[in-house]
Amino acid sequence: MTLYVITYDVRAKNREDYQSLYDQLKEWGAAHLQNSVWMADLTGTAATVRDALRRHLHPDDTVCVVQIFSNSGWATWNARKTGTDWLQSHTS
Repeated sequence: MTLYVITYDVRAKNREDYQSLYDQLKEWGAAHLQNSVWMADLTGTAATVRDALRRHLHPDDTVCVVQIFSNSGWATWNARKTGTDWLQSHTS
């Protein structure tokens, strides 16, 4: 398994269009850190994860998938507790 931080920008005005994206992230057990930032422990490459998420996005949206390592340094402020708990448990 590989640790990833996943970020995206959605540009559609109707956020309900993205329910399949949110469902996919939840299915993967991803942890929500900020509005458009999630972390996940997944198999496959960053490109594989990106491509899987692109199916749930509009053509003008953006997505970025970056591998993080178990010894990565990090710091947050006012981030969601579920996300900081995930970071603590996966990078310590």
